[in-house]
Formats: sequence, structure tokens, C-alpha cells
Amino acid sequence: MENSQEDHTPSVAMPTEFLAKRPSEGSEDSSHFEKEVDLMEIHEKLLVNNQEVQQVLGNGGLSKEEIQREVTAKNEYAKELLEAMRDQIIECYQMIENNAVKKVQGVEERKDVDLSVQESYQDCDDELDRVSEQFSGMIRLGLPVKRTVVKYQIFKIIKAFVGKDLTKSSLPVFLNEPLSLLQRMSEVAKFIHLIEKAMRFTDPNLKLAYIGLWAASNFAGTRQRLFKPFNPILGETFELECANFKLYGEQYSHHPPIGVIFIDAPKFTLRVSSCYKTSFWGKYIDLVPTSPIVIECKETGEIYECFMPKSCIQNIIIGNMYIDHYGIIKIINRSTKKKFELNISGFSGWFKKADQRGRVTGTLYEKEGDQEPIVEIRGNWDDQLSLKYYKSKHPRFQKIWKKDPEPKNWDDIYKLSIFSLQLNKISKKNKRTLPPTDSRFRPDQRALENGDLDLAETEKKRLEEKQRQEKKQRDANEEEYKPRYFQQVVVDRVDTQGTYEDYVPCCDYWKEKANFTLNIF
Repeated sequence: MENSQEDHTPSVAMPTEFLAKRPSEGSEDSSHFEKEVDLMEIHEKLLVNNQEVQQVLGNGGLSKEEIQREVTAKNEYAKELLEAMRDQIIECYQMIENNAVKKVQGVEERKDVDLSVQESYQDCDDELDRVSEQFSGMIRLGLPVKRTVVKYQIFKIIKAFVGKDLTKSSLPVFLNEPLSLLQRMSEVAKFIHLIEKAMRFTDPNLKLAYIGLWAASNFAGTRQRLFKPFNPILGETFELECANFKLYGEQYSHHPPIGVIFIDAPKFTLRVSSCYKTSFWGKYIDLVPTSPIVIECKETGEIYECFMPKSCIQNIIIGNMYIDHYGIIKIINRSTKKKFELNISGFSGWFKKADQRGRVTGTLYEKEGDQEPIVEIRGNWDDQLSLKYYKSKHPRFQKIWKKDPEPKNWDDIYKLSIFSLQLNKISKKNKRTLPPTDSRFRPDQRALENGDLDLAETEKKRLEEKQRQEKKQRDANEEEYKPRYFQQVVVDRVDTQGTYEDYVPCCDYWKEKANFTLNIF
């Protein structure tokens, strides 16, 4: 079992000329905003070349000499293209540099602007570059083995679950993906750079808008991702240390199943919990969030509540199954009570036009009753999103976010993103520092990733039975399970009457994890 836990999936160290390094964004005024987006548009011409290089690196059929020749040729092409655009790139950076010194609460911001060609063309929205930067350059582009395809009749599986809470139901392991729900929840950090940008703006409208962009981006790539994450064991944890944030989570409760993730970044913290109402109605499954995602700005102390819309798994029995999202994303600044709403359109609907499927729209005004907007967002949650800022010199819709392309081996890797592929990776280094409760040590999940479905099914049933017996023992002893790292608080809503449950840290996870040796697996 010791050897089976370690991940032997080949990792790729990205060439330094393709590592993302975002330019300085010290200034938040309209000129900076426009030039930043203009520069991103220039970068798009290099993305195809960048992706081709990664495909060359990921092709195990080439010799080292052939890979070197291919990479060298691509690099030469990139240099030629960059030289042709050099004047335009430098002009953009000079505009940014001229506006980069400002006094913010008496502290002068730096204006470090690197005009080197290698760093100036990088696009932070390219997934390989972004994930490589977050994970310090070593990432994996696949799983140890391809996904095992199992043919089954869905009706025989689901007919016993009609009208029941799926969180209390056990499904065959071949319907799972090799991630736990805690790891899946951690994917809110995939486009975390949008929140980082939001925290840099002084205009509160742009802060709300960028948080809204981030919220909508979380739905990208989920339509066809139909495999179920493993239900975490009570007391299970997950942690992740990246270049721009630290993250940890805990399975707080088993019934109802509540997992909590806490992200600590330089300028903000984020809390998300898996508080959902789920129900199965034969043709579809409803998932309704009952608690918001909470973001706290460290500099100002402002708290942003992000209420997410309804999700639905469509066509359970007949037709092509897919996951849909529709309703309203509501972002509220608790300090000012100002809110921003994004209308999210689903893909379902017989008479819905193509441009209405997945559509995202939102308009933000300076104050209630104004006729002229201050910010508008348009786009598609499964494609791209654009923003129009009316305070800029030349207001126009500018593309801020774009969905990452699907990997060629998408079906073989459970339709996971490159970011998601890193979450269950275990190396000799983190194996020594992870607590025994970490999701990466789940034997059923590891067996599924390694392609051993029989072992995965056996271990899954063993863990479920172990958890039931421990629950019976606690009940017999009249003991109540106490979560280790989080505590529940009830928060009054500021937009409507009522409350919601929030889960806040109650200790320092990074110090306490070494003392927590619960045997849950």
C-alpha cells in the first residue's frame, strides 16, 4: 500500500520562456485598465504557438533530440513574432508605467515594469502557464492510466433513488472521478487571479464586477463533467500550497454532508462550504446552494458575499446528460450593502436561441435609481466574458476571461482540467508533510486513479462501513463528533430577512495538523 499511494504520473517542467509572469498592475485608473486588456489581446497571437510547444513536450513518442528541434523551432517563431510587435508592446507598458505610481493610504506603490520581450508577451489566462506558475513549474498533464470505460444502464442504477437525497446514497465507483468533494471544491482557486485583480482596484464597482467575473468563470467546463466526486469521510482534510495562495479544507459534517474550504491569499481570504439542498426527480437532479462564498479583503476589511445560482443535472434517463446552471449570481458588499447581480442563463430549453444558451449579463450602477450604468458584463459562462467600464476614456466591451481549451485526452482524464489534475498528485515531498487525513491518501480514490476498479469498489465499501460503525459507536457512547479546524456561525443576511450558515477557522491548521493523527482511512 505504501508504494501505491505515490503518484508516478510524469510531470512536465515548463520552459522558462513559457512560464507566466503577469506584469505589474499597481495602477487602477481607467488608462491602466484599458492598456492591460489591450496587451492581453496582443498576447493571443502567441497562444497557438505556446499550446503547440506543450503538445510537443507531452508527446512521449519523440526522442529528446526531436523534442529539442521542435521546441527550438517554436521558440524562434515566437521571437520573430514578438520582435514584429515589440514597439506596440513597449508602448502599452510605457502607458502602464506612467500611471503606476500612486499614493494608496500613504503608501507609495512600486512601478516595477519589466520591458523584456520574454516576460512581456505572457498571457496569464493561458492555462498551462497559469497552472505552471501556481505549482512552481512542475505539473502533470495526465493520469497514471486512462479512464476505464464501463458500460451500464443508468435506469437500473437510479430507479431506487427517485425522490431521495443523493448525499445519503451510495453509487458504483465507476461513476466517480478520482477526486474527493473537498478537492473539487478547491477548484474555486482555478481562476483566483480574477479576485487578485479585484482587490487591486480602488473603484468599488470594479471590485464587485471582477468578483462577479470570477464567480461566473467557476462554471466553465462543468457541462460535460458528469463523474461524481467521492463523498469525503468525516474528518477528511485537504491542503494545497501554491505560489499565490494557501488552501485547506475539512469534512465538517457527514449528515448533512458539509465540507469547508479556506483560502488565504496575500490580499484576501475566501471561504466556501458545500451547503446544498439536493433532490432527484427522475429526469433531473437539482442542487441549490444555501450558503454564499465569502471573500474578505485584508486591506479594507470589506466582506463580499457571493450567492451562487442553481445547478441541475439534466437528461438523467433519456438524451445526452449534461450539467446546467441558471438563475442569479448575487454579490453583496456587507460593509456598504451595495450589490451586483449577474443573470445566468442555462443551456436547456426547446425554443432558446443559440446565443441565449449559457448567456451571462449584468449591469452595475453607481447608486440605485441611476439611469447610466458604470459597469456592464456580457458573455457566456462556458466560453468567455467581457466587461465595459464606463469611466474609461473610450468605453467598450473588452474580453477579460476566456475558458481554457479542453485537453486532447479529456475523456481519458475524466474531463478534468489541467488545474484539477494537480489536486490528487502526491510526491515524496508532500507525502512527508501531509496529515494522514488528507484526501490524497484515500485508498479507493487512489485505486480508481490507477485504474483498479475492483480494489476501488472494495475500498469504497470498506470505508463506508467503517464510517457507519464509528457513528454507531459514538451514538452508543452519547458522544458528538467535534470538527477540528472550523466552527459554525450563523450570519444575518443584509439583503433580505433570514440567515445563513458560515464556517470560519477556529485554529491555525498549518500548526495543528501535525497533532491530528485520526485514523479515518
